[in-house]
Amino acid sequence: MRVPAGLPIVLGLCLSATAGLTTAGFSQAPTVENQPRLAAPARGATLQPTTAAPDAATPVTPPPGQPTTAPASDPGATPAPTPVTQVSGPAAGITQLPNSTATSSTSSSSQAATGAYRGFAAARYALELDGIQAGSLNSVEGGTPTADVVSERPGPDNSVAKHIAGVKYEELSFSTGLDSKPLTDWISATLKSQHVRKNGSVIAADYDGTAVSQIDFFNGILSSVGFPALDGASKDAAYLTVSVAPEYTRPKAASGKTSVSSSKIQKKWMPANFRFEMAGLDGSRVNHIDGITIGQKVVENAVGEQRDYEKAPAALEVPNVKLTLAQAYAGTWASWLDDFVVKGNNSNDKERNGSIVYLDPSLKVELGRLNLFNCGIVRLAPVKAQAGRESIQRVQAELYCERMEFEVKS
Repeated sequence: MRVPAGLPIVLGLCLSATAGLTTAGFSQAPTVENQPRLAAPARGATLQPTTAAPDAATPVTPPPGQPTTAPASDPGATPAPTPVTQVSGPAAGITQLPNSTATSSTSSSSQAATGAYRGFAAARYALELDGIQAGSLNSVEGGTPTADVVSERPGPDNSVAKHIAGVKYEELSFSTGLDSKPLTDWISATLKSQHVRKNGSVIAADYDGTAVSQIDFFNGILSSVGFPALDGASKDAAYLTVSVAPEYTRPKAASGKTSVSSSKIQKKWMPANFRFEMAGLDGSRVNHIDGITIGQKVVENAVGEQRDYEKAPAALEVPNVKLTLAQAYAGTWASWLDDFVVKGNNSNDKERNGSIVYLDPSLKVELGRLNLFNCGIVRLAPVKAQAGRESIQRVQAELYCERMEFEVKS
């Protein structure tokens, strides 16, 4: 059979086309040229997340907490952001901390509570004698009405009946300085046996001087006066301790302003600044004097038909004076002890007078003095010391005194 001349050419073209389709669709290997490439962003540009466009039929729900905006009329224009509305209160479940710089609505009540607390914590006390302001007080105690309890014999049911025997009033004790002339005059008169009854009040005030309460006493008599211990190494302030025995007292509320400031004299009075004076003795070496408390017995005139008994003063009780000095300077004291005690030369003309002088910090200005009359030495003994310690050997002298008088320099 004779093949037409053009047929091999047509068959060759068909086979070539078929082979090309097969190679391109199924067996062509990937090369660098035919691989897909990702577009690299320019240097410094910010990558934006790509999201698929939502279907127009499906509504898009915004994330919680994000503001919602209406769609723009122009699809190509960028909508303006809507301002976020500020929430006035804290979120649910969250406790809001107070703002320290903001003014609280209860500031006035807080200030009032603070003032009341300060008034209680920073209390001050003032003394009033016969209607005259008599200076400030450092401490106050007693003066309240009280009663004794009487227990009767048990009855048939073994119960004990009780009742009070009668009203009585505690002594009013307080400590103060030298800034009260009415009080120091009262003390001076009492130590001279010029007994004076006084009415007065102890007023309690808050921190700014507003009176809060007071206790009034009537027909009071000084029952004791205490002078502070003196020591050359002390750094404390000095105070008098006074006790008043009233016939009756009346606690009550108070109001108004009161003066509770201390004078310059009190600020200068310290136990370290003093001088001991007595003729024939080396008193300049005395470095310590024990506290001295002069007492006065008070008796009651008990009358059955009167509820408040009248009180009357009795004799003064003057204590001994104990002072300490260096043993190296105790020669004159030892000579007096030998003559007065051992040899028996202790008649009235052998007794001596002296003074305890209270000085200001310069040791030149006299603030006051306690005068001692008809004194005699009764003891001179070494102070307890311990071996091996570097300390000054001291001795303690003890004197009796028949009378004492107190005066304050103006």
